[in-house]
Amino acid sequence: MRTMIIVIMCFACLLFVSCRRYDYRTVTISVPEMKDMVSAEKIEKALSVVPGIQSEKTGVNIVDQTVTVTYDSLVTALKNIEFVIAGEGYGAFALTKDGRPARGVPANAVSTP
Repeated sequence: MRTMIIVIMCFACLLFVSCRRYDYRTVTISVPEMKDMVSAEKIEKALSVVPGIQSEKTGVNIVDQTVTVTYDSLVTALKNIEFVIAGEGYGAFALTKDGRPARGVPANAVSTP
């Protein structure tokens, strides 16, 4: 019995050590409706309160109509980020590696109370 408890405790320790604590990812999101500095600031402000987003690494490019976000995927999902942007009234479409918009969240997908 004692040997079994020791084996289980050793196994639990190995699992604890091997668990990841964070998984930072950087994504570029196309925001076609973002046309001016007011909309860019509105999006940055909305993203700054989302858990897991490194707001100091969030960048907005009005010319390309994109937002680049670094986030911890163990805390928040990409789809949550798209919904936050859509909640502000802008469509949000994560770009694929070749720069094309993937399926995202259109501006009218989120209703506000």
